[in-house]
Amino acid sequence: MHVGFQTTVHIGSIQQTAVLEGIMAAKHISTNDTASVLFRFLQHPEFVRTGSRLLFRMGSTQGIGKVTQVFPLETGPADFIDH
Repeated sequence: MHVGFQTTVHIGSIQQTAVLEGIMAAKHISTNDTASVLFRFLQHPEFVRTGSRLLFRMGSTQGIGKVTQVFPLETGPADFIDH
């Protein structure tokens, strides 16, 4: 896995495509590696709690983990314009 990798993330009842935004202390992850990573949901924000279990999968690439940190949604005036 590498930055920019897109995968389906499952957290409880949440199932959404997310992009891997960052890997802490590494450039990529291989089989049996452990790392802290940053995912960003692609379609819309989700309510996620710290400590939740997560699973991600894309083809034969799979992983499990735990949510250790959640970043608040940053909204600006453009996010509230009705099209």
